[in-house]
Amino acid sequence: MRAAEKRVQETGAVLRPGARPLLLEDELETCLPDDVRPLLAVELLAPVMLLVGFGATTLVMTGSVKIVEAFMLANGYLIMVLALRGRFESVEDVASLIVKGASSVMAALLIVALAYSLNAVTTELGAADAIITNLADNLTPNSLVAITFLIAAAMSFATGTSWGTFALVMPLSLPLAFEYSGGEITPLISQTVAAVAGGGIFGDHASPVSDTSVLSSVGAGSDHIDHVVTQLPYALVIALVTVLLYAFI
Repeated sequence: MRAAEKRVQETGAVLRPGARPLLLEDELETCLPDDVRPLLAVELLAPVMLLVGFGATTLVMTGSVKIVEAFMLANGYLIMVLALRGRFESVEDVASLIVKGASSVMAALLIVALAYSLNAVTTELGAADAIITNLADNLTPNSLVAITFLIAAAMSFATGTSWGTFALVMPLSLPLAFEYSGGEITPLISQTVAAVAGGGIFGDHASPVSDTSVLSSVGAGSDHIDHVVTQLPYALVIALVTVLLYAFI
């Protein structure tokens, strides 16, 4: 991060030489004419409210979130706004914009698709079960919490999903914690749950195959690996401090 900030101050280049951003520079340009300024409430707040509102409504009415339909509604709204502002001269312009938008996020979609494939393979292999089973006989209450955090962090970093890690690690670590606590809800139980949650969030934040990381790179128009490498030292420092606290306190 320091090197990147120094480069910007000295050269004005926000991307390092040779960087390959997930969005090209011409794709980051506004779709509005030069004499029209975007309105935050119209271009950002309204589509977000439509997305969240439609998702929540479908969840209440049907029991599931219609996420694809929600995004289509938000996109349709934005196309209508652009049309009213004179951005399009014909239907061909609308189709061209849709194709260009889809192609600009294709790299991000491929990374996310491969991440979900990796997660599915890891789940089928039973990696988390094997790790916990091999370590269970040598655990103490303190080491249980620390190792649970490390396993959750490793699983989420490898698969790029925090919720998937919760689903894998929680059913394996909690029974061990209850065994140490005699079946009672003690601070050890809370610490174990916190270790699973913290480890899962660490990987979801730092992993190069996490949808969170990918979308952050897309939104910022940065080189994806540069984004991951830049944030990784901060995440690792916090993870190390967390492991030490779990192990010795």
